[in-house]
Amino acid sequence: MKERQLFCILIGFFLTLLAGLRAGITSDYDAYLDKYNIFKAGYIDEGMEVSYKIICDFIANTIDHFNGVLLIYAFLAIVPLVYAAIIQTRSSLLIFPYFYSYYFFLHPMTQIREAVAASMLLVSLQFIKERKLTFFIISIIIGSFFHVSLMLFLPFYIILTRVKLTFKTSIICFIICLGIAQTHLLNFVLGYNLNTDFYIISKIYMHKSTIEAGFGERTAGVYILMIYAKILFNFFLRYYENIISKQSDYFQIFLNLHFYGCLSYLILSDLHIVAARVSELLCLVEIFLVPYLVYIFKPRLFGKAMILGISFFQLIITLYIVQLSSPYRFGF
Repeated sequence: MKERQLFCILIGFFLTLLAGLRAGITSDYDAYLDKYNIFKAGYIDEGMEVSYKIICDFIANTIDHFNGVLLIYAFLAIVPLVYAAIIQTRSSLLIFPYFYSYYFFLHPMTQIREAVAASMLLVSLQFIKERKLTFFIISIIIGSFFHVSLMLFLPFYIILTRVKLTFKTSIICFIICLGIAQTHLLNFVLGYNLNTDFYIISKIYMHKSTIEAGFGERTAGVYILMIYAKILFNFFLRYYENIISKQSDYFQIFLNLHFYGCLSYLILSDLHIVAARVSELLCLVEIFLVPYLVYIFKPRLFGKAMILGISFFQLIITLYIVQLSSPYRFGF
């Protein structure tokens, strides 16, 4: 076990360097670089969490290189994830191929603020299992300091500890959410011109304008297919929950949170970008769920090969269809 923990730490160290030393190979790079230069020049941007300004000011006054900002964010995102992997999955090494195949490029390599929030969400699951509300709230507040959207996760302490999802009820919930998706609920609510003084509401309106301008149409069709595949995968694991639950104390928490993440996409699907951001935050637990395939298929070597195959297939989608990253280049 100690060898696995050490290997997890070494992989985390390598991924931190990979994300922190990159050049402008991902879509959000230039936007974050512009924000860095704005803060460096002494200007204020109220549309960004104060944590980003603090980190930018620190780097500007020390090494004065944007990769310093990326390194700090990569460290803050990868370390909690590695901690959660060690505590919640018995240091399973199989999470890293799947994490690398999509979520690594999505979060530490692109959405650097969301990456820290998502990793803190994973840490908070330990306190949901242990029923430690205070520590759960603290971990969510820390994550929200880097991306305020994580505050929306606060009700999940009650949802994941009190609401029991069976195979039958999950199918009913899926059917209901399919119906809600046809009502274009989010667009309907936004039609009432909500108060944009609230940060989250103003961001939703911003994404709405972005979508209306035609951005995101290329990947919307791919994402909905991925969501349906994730839901089928969730049902598949739920069918074998008696087997997997004997191997993991966290399985039900992972499985239910993943399911809610998929449903959130269906409910919010009329605003693709918003739906994707919410579902990707909750569905990060997928990196812990996919390795459970080794408990279903025998011999286990076949299960491991299947996990690697799924990871490779998703990596192809990530790089060549969704195109989250161009070929790697160093930023220094």
